[in-house]
Amino acid sequence: MSTSKHPKIILGASQIGDRSKDDRVKYDTPEEINALLDVFYDNGGRHLDTARQYPLGAPTSSEKRLGAVGAGARFTIDTKVLHFFGEKGPFNTGPKIRESLDGSIADLNLPAGVKIGTLFLHLPDRETPLEATCEAIDQLYREGKFQRWGVSNFRVEDVEKMVAICSDKGFVLPSVYEGHYNVITRGAEKDLFPILRRHGLSYHAFGSSVSGIFAGNHKNARPGGRFDVSSKMGKLYNSMFARPKIMAAVDKAVAATAEHGVDAHAAALRWVVYHSHLDPEKGDAVIVGASSVALLSSNLDLINQGPLPEAVIRIMSDVFGQLGDEAPPYYGI
Repeated sequence: MSTSKHPKIILGASQIGDRSKDDRVKYDTPEEINALLDVFYDNGGRHLDTARQYPLGAPTSSEKRLGAVGAGARFTIDTKVLHFFGEKGPFNTGPKIRESLDGSIADLNLPAGVKIGTLFLHLPDRETPLEATCEAIDQLYREGKFQRWGVSNFRVEDVEKMVAICSDKGFVLPSVYEGHYNVITRGAEKDLFPILRRHGLSYHAFGSSVSGIFAGNHKNARPGGRFDVSSKMGKLYNSMFARPKIMAAVDKAVAATAEHGVDAHAAALRWVVYHSHLDPEKGDAVIVGASSVALLSSNLDLINQGPLPEAVIRIMSDVFGQLGDEAPPYYGI
Protein backbone atom coordinates (compact mmCIF):
# COMPACT_ATOMS: atom_id res chain seq x y z
CA MET A 1 0.00 0.00 0.00
CA SER A 2 1.09 3.57 -0.59
CA THR A 3 2.39 5.36 2.48
CA SER A 4 0.69 8.59 1.36
CA LYS A 5 -2.53 9.28 3.22
CA HIS A 6 -5.56 9.45 0.96
CA PRO A 7 -9.36 9.32 1.18
CA LYS A 8 -10.92 5.98 2.02
CA ILE A 9 -11.44 3.69 -0.97
CA ILE A 10 -14.95 2.22 -1.24
CA LEU A 11 -15.96 -0.54 -3.67
CA GLY A 12 -19.07 0.18 -5.72
CA ALA A 13 -21.42 -2.79 -6.10
CA SER A 14 -23.62 -1.63 -8.98
CA GLN A 15 -22.34 -4.43 -11.24
CA ILE A 16 -23.20 -7.17 -8.74
CA GLY A 17 -26.60 -8.76 -9.29
CA ASP A 18 -28.83 -11.08 -11.26
CA ARG A 19 -27.34 -11.58 -14.74
CA SER A 20 -30.44 -13.40 -15.98
CA LYS A 21 -32.37 -10.12 -15.70
CA ASP A 22 -29.58 -7.67 -16.56
CA ASP A 23 -26.89 -8.85 -18.97
CA ARG A 24 -24.65 -5.94 -17.95
CA VAL A 25 -24.07 -7.59 -14.57
CA LYS A 26 -20.44 -8.67 -14.15
CA TYR A 27 -20.68 -10.56 -10.85
CA ASP A 28 -23.56 -12.95 -10.19
CA THR A 29 -22.45 -16.25 -8.70
CA PRO A 30 -21.00 -16.52 -5.19
CA GLU A 31 -17.66 -17.47 -6.73
CA GLU A 32 -17.60 -14.35 -8.94
CA ILE A 33 -18.67 -12.05 -6.13
CA ASN A 34 -16.27 -13.45 -3.57
CA ALA A 35 -13.37 -13.23 -6.02
CA LEU A 36 -14.10 -9.50 -6.38
CA LEU A 37 -14.60 -8.91 -2.67
CA ASP A 38 -11.49 -10.91 -1.76
CA VAL A 39 -9.25 -8.75 -3.94
CA PHE A 40 -10.71 -5.61 -2.40
CA TYR A 41 -10.40 -6.98 1.13
CA ASP A 42 -6.83 -8.16 0.59
CA ASN A 43 -5.95 -4.61 -0.50
CA GLY A 44 -7.29 -3.19 2.74
CA GLY A 45 -10.82 -2.36 1.57
CA ARG A 46 -13.53 -2.60 4.21
CA HIS A 47 -16.41 -0.54 2.77
CA LEU A 48 -18.99 -1.24 0.03
CA ASP A 49 -21.49 1.05 -1.70
CA THR A 50 -24.71 -0.31 -3.21
CA ALA A 51 -28.33 0.78 -3.72
CA ARG A 52 -31.80 -0.72 -3.68
CA GLN A 53 -31.95 0.18 -7.38
CA TYR A 54 -28.76 -1.77 -8.28
CA PRO A 55 -28.23 -3.10 -10.82
CA LEU A 56 -30.45 -0.97 -12.99
CA GLY A 57 -31.92 -3.89 -14.92
CA ALA A 58 -32.44 -6.09 -11.87
CA PRO A 59 -33.23 -3.88 -8.86
CA THR A 60 -32.58 -5.27 -5.36
CA SER A 61 -30.39 -8.11 -6.65
CA SER A 62 -27.11 -6.40 -5.73
CA GLU A 63 -28.21 -6.34 -2.10
CA LYS A 64 -29.50 -9.91 -2.32
CA ARG A 65 -26.21 -11.18 -3.75
CA LEU A 66 -24.17 -9.34 -1.12
CA GLY A 67 -26.37 -10.80 1.58
CA ALA A 68 -26.04 -14.30 0.17
CA VAL A 69 -22.23 -14.23 0.45
CA GLY A 70 -22.28 -12.66 3.91
CA ALA A 71 -20.51 -9.48 2.82
CA GLY A 72 -21.78 -7.63 5.88
CA ALA A 73 -19.60 -9.77 8.13
CA ARG A 74 -16.41 -8.16 6.82
CA PHE A 75 -17.49 -4.90 5.16
CA THR A 76 -19.44 -1.80 6.15
CA ILE A 77 -22.22 -1.54 3.57
CA ASP A 78 -23.87 1.72 2.47
CA THR A 79 -27.07 1.64 0.44
CA LYS A 80 -29.63 4.01 -1.06
CA VAL A 81 -33.39 4.40 -0.97
CA LEU A 82 -35.12 2.89 -4.00
CA HIS A 83 -35.59 5.47 -6.73
CA PHE A 84 -36.21 4.36 -10.30
CA PHE A 85 -34.23 6.60 -12.65
CA GLY A 86 -36.40 8.64 -14.97
CA GLU A 87 -39.69 7.42 -13.50
CA LYS A 88 -42.39 9.40 -11.76
CA GLY A 89 -42.42 9.26 -7.96
CA PRO A 90 -42.97 9.85 -5.21
CA PHE A 91 -40.02 7.90 -3.82
CA ASN A 92 -38.84 9.78 -0.71
CA THR A 93 -42.02 9.62 1.35
CA GLY A 94 -42.00 8.12 4.83
CA PRO A 95 -43.69 4.84 3.82
CA LYS A 96 -41.52 4.46 0.70
CA ILE A 97 -38.29 5.06 2.60
CA ARG A 98 -39.29 2.58 5.31
CA GLU A 99 -40.28 -0.04 2.75
CA SER A 100 -37.00 0.38 0.88
CA LEU A 101 -34.88 0.32 4.03
CA ASP A 102 -36.60 -2.72 5.51
CA GLY A 103 -36.06 -4.52 2.20
CA SER A 104 -32.39 -3.58 2.21
CA ILE A 105 -31.90 -4.79 5.78
CA ALA A 106 -33.56 -8.12 4.98
CA ASP A 107 -31.68 -8.68 1.72
CA LEU A 108 -28.25 -7.63 3.00
CA ASN A 109 -28.60 -10.24 5.75
CA LEU A 110 -26.33 -8.32 8.10
CA PRO A 111 -24.93 -10.10 11.18
CA ALA A 112 -26.63 -9.48 14.51
CA GLY A 113 -25.82 -6.03 15.84
CA VAL A 114 -24.49 -4.75 12.50
CA LYS A 115 -26.26 -1.79 10.91
CA ILE A 116 -26.24 -0.31 7.43
CA GLY A 117 -23.40 2.21 7.36
CA THR A 118 -24.92 5.16 5.51
CA LEU A 119 -28.46 5.30 4.14
CA PHE A 120 -28.56 7.66 1.17
CA LEU A 121 -31.44 9.34 -0.59
CA HIS A 122 -30.46 8.30 -4.11
CA LEU A 123 -32.04 11.20 -6.01
CA PRO A 124 -34.23 14.22 -5.26
CA ASP A 125 -37.98 13.65 -5.18
CA ARG A 126 -39.70 16.88 -6.19
CA GLU A 127 -43.14 15.50 -5.31
CA THR A 128 -42.35 15.08 -1.61
CA PRO A 129 -41.65 18.02 0.73
CA LEU A 130 -38.10 17.94 2.08
CA GLU A 131 -39.37 18.29 5.65
CA ALA A 132 -41.45 15.13 5.33
CA THR A 133 -38.43 13.26 3.98
CA CYS A 134 -36.15 14.53 6.76
CA GLU A 135 -38.72 13.60 9.41
CA ALA A 136 -39.01 10.07 8.01
CA ILE A 137 -35.23 9.64 7.98
CA ASP A 138 -35.02 10.91 11.56
CA GLN A 139 -37.61 8.42 12.77
CA LEU A 140 -35.82 5.48 11.15
CA TYR A 141 -32.47 6.63 12.51
CA ARG A 142 -33.90 6.77 16.03
CA GLU A 143 -35.15 3.22 15.53
CA GLY A 144 -31.51 2.22 15.08
CA LYS A 145 -31.73 1.04 11.49
CA PHE A 146 -28.54 2.69 10.18
CA GLN A 147 -25.47 4.52 11.46
CA ARG A 148 -25.87 7.78 9.54
CA TRP A 149 -27.57 9.21 6.49
CA GLY A 150 -26.67 11.21 3.43
CA VAL A 151 -27.83 12.44 0.05
CA SER A 152 -26.71 11.65 -3.48
CA ASN A 153 -27.13 13.70 -6.66
CA PHE A 154 -28.80 16.62 -4.87
CA ARG A 155 -28.07 20.24 -5.78
CA VAL A 156 -26.37 22.48 -3.27
CA GLU A 157 -29.55 24.46 -2.54
CA ASP A 158 -31.33 21.22 -1.58
CA VAL A 159 -28.51 20.30 0.78
CA GLU A 160 -28.72 23.69 2.48
CA LYS A 161 -32.50 23.39 2.84
CA MET A 162 -32.25 19.92 4.37
CA VAL A 163 -29.56 20.97 6.84
CA ALA A 164 -31.70 23.96 7.85
CA ILE A 165 -34.81 21.82 8.29
CA CYS A 166 -32.99 19.22 10.38
CA SER A 167 -31.35 21.88 12.54
CA ASP A 168 -34.64 23.71 13.10
CA LYS A 169 -36.69 20.58 13.84
CA GLY A 170 -34.08 18.72 15.86
CA PHE A 171 -33.78 15.93 13.30
CA VAL A 172 -30.56 14.00 12.81
CA LEU A 173 -28.38 15.89 10.33
CA PRO A 174 -27.09 14.39 7.09
CA SER A 175 -23.38 13.67 7.31
CA VAL A 176 -22.38 12.46 3.84
CA TYR A 177 -22.83 13.64 0.27
CA GLU A 178 -22.27 11.19 -2.59
CA GLY A 179 -21.72 12.74 -5.99
CA HIS A 180 -19.91 12.82 -9.28
CA TYR A 181 -16.32 14.05 -8.98
CA ASN A 182 -13.28 13.61 -11.20
CA VAL A 183 -10.89 15.61 -13.40
CA ILE A 184 -13.77 16.49 -15.75
CA THR A 185 -16.62 16.91 -13.25
CA ARG A 186 -15.40 19.50 -10.75
CA GLY A 187 -18.31 21.91 -10.35
CA ALA A 188 -18.75 20.77 -6.75
CA GLU A 189 -15.49 22.44 -5.78
CA LYS A 190 -16.97 25.91 -6.17
CA ASP A 191 -20.64 25.37 -5.36
CA LEU A 192 -20.92 22.40 -3.04
CA PHE A 193 -17.70 21.76 -1.12
CA PRO A 194 -17.83 25.04 0.87
CA ILE A 195 -21.35 24.19 2.06
CA LEU A 196 -20.40 20.63 2.98
CA ARG A 197 -17.38 21.82 4.94
CA ARG A 198 -19.45 24.44 6.75
CA HIS A 199 -21.94 21.83 7.91
CA GLY A 200 -19.55 18.93 8.49
CA LEU A 201 -20.58 16.65 5.63
CA SER A 202 -18.01 14.38 4.01
CA TYR A 203 -17.93 13.69 0.26
CA HIS A 204 -18.01 10.24 -1.35
CA ALA A 205 -16.93 10.61 -4.97
CA PHE A 206 -18.14 8.27 -7.70
CA GLY A 207 -17.04 8.30 -11.34
CA SER A 208 -13.43 8.71 -10.23
CA SER A 209 -11.95 7.23 -13.40
CA VAL A 210 -14.49 9.05 -15.66
CA SER A 211 -15.82 5.68 -16.85
CA GLY A 212 -12.51 4.93 -18.50
CA ILE A 213 -12.56 7.66 -21.15
CA PHE A 214 -8.86 8.32 -20.57
CA ALA A 215 -8.37 4.67 -21.55
CA GLY A 216 -10.47 5.15 -24.69
CA ASN A 217 -13.59 3.32 -23.50
CA HIS A 218 -15.83 5.84 -25.25
CA LYS A 219 -14.13 5.15 -28.60
CA ASN A 220 -14.43 1.37 -28.35
CA ALA A 221 -17.77 0.96 -26.61
CA ARG A 222 -18.35 -2.68 -25.74
CA PRO A 223 -21.81 -4.25 -25.35
CA GLY A 224 -23.05 -3.65 -21.83
CA GLY A 225 -20.34 -1.07 -21.15
CA ARG A 226 -20.78 2.48 -19.87
CA PHE A 227 -20.87 3.91 -23.40
CA ASP A 228 -23.11 1.30 -25.03
CA VAL A 229 -25.80 3.49 -26.62
CA SER A 230 -28.29 0.63 -26.68
CA SER A 231 -28.90 1.16 -22.94
CA LYS A 232 -30.47 4.07 -21.07
CA MET A 233 -27.33 4.60 -19.01
CA GLY A 234 -25.12 4.33 -22.09
CA LYS A 235 -27.09 7.12 -23.73
CA LEU A 236 -26.73 9.19 -20.56
CA TYR A 237 -22.96 8.72 -20.35
CA ASN A 238 -22.51 9.58 -24.01
CA SER A 239 -24.58 12.73 -23.58
CA MET A 240 -22.44 13.74 -20.60
CA PHE A 241 -18.97 12.99 -21.94
CA ALA A 242 -19.03 12.62 -25.73
CA ARG A 243 -18.76 16.37 -26.28
CA PRO A 244 -16.22 18.16 -28.50
CA LYS A 245 -14.40 20.12 -25.79
CA ILE A 246 -14.26 17.12 -23.48
CA MET A 247 -12.94 14.83 -26.20
CA ALA A 248 -10.31 17.38 -27.21
CA ALA A 249 -9.18 17.90 -23.61
CA VAL A 250 -8.98 14.15 -23.01
CA ASP A 251 -6.93 13.54 -26.15
CA LYS A 252 -4.58 16.36 -25.18
CA ALA A 253 -4.10 14.96 -21.67
CA VAL A 254 -3.51 11.44 -23.00
CA ALA A 255 -0.72 12.70 -25.24
CA ALA A 256 0.78 14.97 -22.58
CA THR A 257 0.89 12.40 -19.77
CA ALA A 258 2.44 9.86 -22.13
CA GLU A 259 5.39 12.21 -22.59
CA HIS A 260 6.01 11.83 -18.85
CA GLY A 261 5.66 8.07 -18.90
CA VAL A 262 2.32 8.05 -17.08
CA ASP A 263 -0.83 6.44 -18.45
CA ALA A 264 -3.70 8.95 -18.57
CA HIS A 265 -6.22 6.56 -17.01
CA ALA A 266 -3.85 6.06 -14.09
CA ALA A 267 -3.28 9.80 -13.88
CA ALA A 268 -7.03 10.53 -13.75
CA LEU A 269 -7.57 8.04 -10.93
CA ARG A 270 -4.53 9.10 -8.92
CA TRP A 271 -5.43 12.78 -9.36
CA VAL A 272 -8.79 12.25 -7.64
CA VAL A 273 -7.24 10.24 -4.82
CA TYR A 274 -4.20 12.42 -4.10
CA HIS A 275 -4.57 15.87 -5.66
CA SER A 276 -8.25 16.85 -5.63
CA HIS A 277 -10.36 18.67 -3.04
CA LEU A 278 -11.08 15.40 -1.25
CA ASP A 279 -9.74 15.37 2.29
CA PRO A 280 -9.24 12.19 4.33
CA GLU A 281 -9.39 14.28 7.50
CA LYS A 282 -12.98 15.21 6.58
CA GLY A 283 -14.03 11.59 6.05
CA ASP A 284 -14.04 11.90 2.25
CA ALA A 285 -13.90 8.76 0.12
CA VAL A 286 -13.42 7.59 -3.46
CA ILE A 287 -15.77 4.93 -4.83
CA VAL A 288 -14.14 2.59 -7.33
CA GLY A 289 -15.71 -0.06 -9.51
CA ALA A 290 -14.43 -2.48 -12.11
CA SER A 291 -15.85 -4.68 -14.84
CA SER A 292 -13.45 -7.48 -13.93
CA VAL A 293 -11.46 -8.67 -10.93
CA ALA A 294 -8.26 -8.06 -12.88
CA LEU A 295 -9.27 -4.45 -13.55
CA LEU A 296 -10.09 -3.85 -9.89
CA SER A 297 -6.70 -5.24 -8.90
CA SER A 298 -5.03 -3.02 -11.51
CA ASN A 299 -6.87 0.11 -10.34
CA LEU A 300 -5.95 -0.56 -6.72
CA ASP A 301 -2.33 -1.05 -7.77
CA LEU A 302 -2.47 2.31 -9.57
CA ILE A 303 -3.76 4.02 -6.44
CA ASN A 304 -1.00 2.41 -4.41
CA GLN A 305 1.60 4.02 -6.68
CA GLY A 306 0.96 7.20 -4.74
CA PRO A 307 0.90 10.87 -5.78
CA LEU A 308 1.63 11.98 -9.34
CA PRO A 309 4.70 13.88 -10.53
CA GLU A 310 4.21 17.66 -10.48
CA ALA A 311 4.12 17.96 -14.27
CA VAL A 312 1.35 15.36 -14.53
CA ILE A 313 -0.62 17.01 -11.72
CA ARG A 314 -0.63 20.22 -13.76
CA ILE A 315 -1.74 18.39 -16.91
CA MET A 316 -4.70 16.74 -15.18
CA SER A 317 -5.63 19.83 -13.19
CA ASP A 318 -5.75 21.86 -16.40
CA VAL A 319 -8.31 19.57 -18.08
CA PHE A 320 -11.34 21.09 -16.35
CA GLY A 321 -10.45 24.64 -17.41
CA GLN A 322 -10.68 23.62 -21.07
CA LEU A 323 -14.29 22.42 -20.86
CA GLY A 324 -16.30 25.59 -20.32
CA ASP A 325 -20.03 24.92 -20.33
CA GLU A 326 -19.52 21.32 -21.48
CA ALA A 327 -18.38 20.19 -18.02
CA PRO A 328 -20.97 17.74 -16.58
CA PRO A 329 -22.72 18.72 -13.31
CA TYR A 330 -21.78 17.11 -10.00
CA TYR A 331 -25.43 16.32 -9.29
CA GLY A 332 -25.88 14.20 -12.40
CA ILE A 333 -25.15 10.49 -12.65
